[in-house]
Amino acid sequence: MSLNKEISKVLQSMSEEDRSYAINNQFAYIYSKAYLFLKMGMDLYFRHDFFLIRKSFTYNNEDLLEVLQSGCKQIVEGKGFSANNPLVDLDVYGFYDLMRLFHFSKGARKSNALTHNGEDGILDQITFEHFMEAERIATLFNFVFYPHKDNK
Repeated sequence: MSLNKEISKVLQSMSEEDRSYAINNQFAYIYSKAYLFLKMGMDLYFRHDFFLIRKSFTYNNEDLLEVLQSGCKQIVEGKGFSANNPLVDLDVYGFYDLMRLFHFSKGARKSNALTHNGEDGILDQITFEHFMEAERIATLFNFVFYPHKDNK
């Protein structure tokens, strides 16, 4: 299946409201970057990166690979473009690193404590700006679960 067809398939699985939001927040661009990262692998992707962003990440190589793979897999599933279907299992720094992979830097952040799928945590809604094209703006959602307290 072609990349365009895969993008269309994921968009069609969204509600009309979420689809419109995703399209207006760079879904096709971000999806294509996530898809390429998963297809190429981290080393090859970084070697071909125009911005040479490899040295600008928070995590070390092993942790970075896990964070970026998790985030990219979720993006290609259509997650992150709705408060009801946010990215999960990324801390805020992992979320920043994921968006840096797509050549975006962090901007405004709104955070709300709430429950998602029965778990308490923080829902971040962060607006990102593309490194080179300031008019290319993307606002995505990431849910960070509160750590479980051990009552032993």
